[in-house]
Amino acid sequence: MHKKQHISIFPQASLKLKGLLWEWGLKKPFLVTGKNSYYSSGADRSLRDTWNKLRVTHFNDFHVNPDSQDVEKGIDIFLKSDCDCIVSVGGGSVIDMAKLINYYSTSTPLQIDINSLNNPQPQLVKHIAIPTTAGSGAESTHFAVLYIGKDKFSVAHPNLLPDAVLIDPLLHYAQSTYQKAVSGIDALAQAIESLWSVNRTEESTLYAQNALRLLWNSLPKAVQKGDPNAHLETAEGANWAGRAINITKTTAPHALSYGFTTLANLPHGHAVALSLPYFLELHTNPKEDAIVVHPGGTPAVKESMKEIFETIPSLKKIENLFAFYSHLGIITDPHELNLTPAIFENVIAQVNIERLSNNPVQFNPKKLLKYYLNDLVCYSR
Repeated sequence: MHKKQHISIFPQASLKLKGLLWEWGLKKPFLVTGKNSYYSSGADRSLRDTWNKLRVTHFNDFHVNPDSQDVEKGIDIFLKSDCDCIVSVGGGSVIDMAKLINYYSTSTPLQIDINSLNNPQPQLVKHIAIPTTAGSGAESTHFAVLYIGKDKFSVAHPNLLPDAVLIDPLLHYAQSTYQKAVSGIDALAQAIESLWSVNRTEESTLYAQNALRLLWNSLPKAVQKGDPNAHLETAEGANWAGRAINITKTTAPHALSYGFTTLANLPHGHAVALSLPYFLELHTNPKEDAIVVHPGGTPAVKESMKEIFETIPSLKKIENLFAFYSHLGIITDPHELNLTPAIFENVIAQVNIERLSNNPVQFNPKKLLKYYLNDLVCYSR
């Protein structure tokens, strides 16, 4: 059972932070931000008056991907500053960093290792998250990514879920069209994957359908036209997607995405986009040799796909998903992305097994490789 969140979604929602801090009697915030996004998003200007008469400790000295040494550094500064809450302003990595500092700040000594992962830890202070992107869903999930050396882990605990979320679409405007597109595709994939996940529930289904409907209809207008209402709906859709995967977790497209990010330096959302069509087709029409692992069997998989297509009928045709990518400026042609057969083989070999276990149908590595090398090229042209 996860705790309830206070969630506000509207233009200038970030201005609500001052009232929330006052309501909770918090006067010494530990501010976690990116080195650049805090300023480029306009959050610095928007929140400047909020910090009046408060004692703020600002932490932004960490790598893009949450690293155990950076977390330990943040914990050290956090404890010495005697802060009474954490405010995170940024993308998914920034919010994850804040989650991890809060979660591990009770560890004694300050040592983060594999053995401590997922051990119950009391939450020390309130955490208020203000995302500057619409896509990761990190503001509404109870897990966080942590790197220990070169090894990547997922830390999960109810106390990782921020206590409050202030979603201000005005903070998303400064992103490039490409950044908006790949963040939105990440959220779109979360919604679709949540609907076919073996862990889906009635609650997660409702969240995912809301997300899918909002993102499919608003993301192109937010990216192409910068439409204010579309930005608001995209931000709302991304949050619904985050709330959906908070229950179900993600599946195969996300499991495969990490290899593309590591080996080809593709942004997370762009990496997810590459395999999403394959699994949409696999789950819609499982071949005779496909192994269905969903506890409800093939009928459950078919029911999941029915709900996806009832939400967005045009997804029945894979060509429409590729057209959606094209409208957003997302390139999928392997040749244009410099993706070699060796990269595809390595991505498949290094797949994230934990997220793969949530997928309703096992994939055939040879058929997936064929899709990458042949079908992906055809659909992309």
